[in-house]
Amino acid sequence: MNPSVQPYAALADAVLLIHLLWCAWIVFGWTLTRGRRVLTWLHIGSLVYAIFIELTPWPPCPLTVAENWLEMRAGLVPASGPFLLHLLDAIVYPNLPEWAVVGAAVAICLAILAIYLRRFVKRPSSQREFFRIREEAIRKDPDAVKDFLRDREDVPPQKHD
Repeated sequence: MNPSVQPYAALADAVLLIHLLWCAWIVFGWTLTRGRRVLTWLHIGSLVYAIFIELTPWPPCPLTVAENWLEMRAGLVPASGPFLLHLLDAIVYPNLPEWAVVGAAVAICLAILAIYLRRFVKRPSSQREFFRIREEAIRKDPDAVKDFLRDREDVPPQKHD
């Protein structure tokens, strides 16, 4: 390989890795977001973007564009079509039509959004009960929180007058 194109090939490989990590974030990111608001909203935005980019012909995915450009500069034949189609064709689902792969990707994203909707609409009853009891205890005895914190091992005891 020509030494002047080696950096382009390495960068194309790096963009491919980022693309794979993006796909993993889309599919598995929901497992990392419980109790983390910023990550939750970042993942929801990522899902909406992924659905949009899969269903619209324009704009193309910027990672796919970068990959193709770098592959061309490296003297390689860039893949044509969506990245996801080539990934799944090569690894798991050979010879599936594009509409089936895109449909499955959108269905997965919608299922994950449904998980978020369920999280937002209905908190687990045990969690609601815990917060109800806690709020009631604080209303009855505001010093209970101080006592609780004082009794924990990782909080040094405070001197009482």
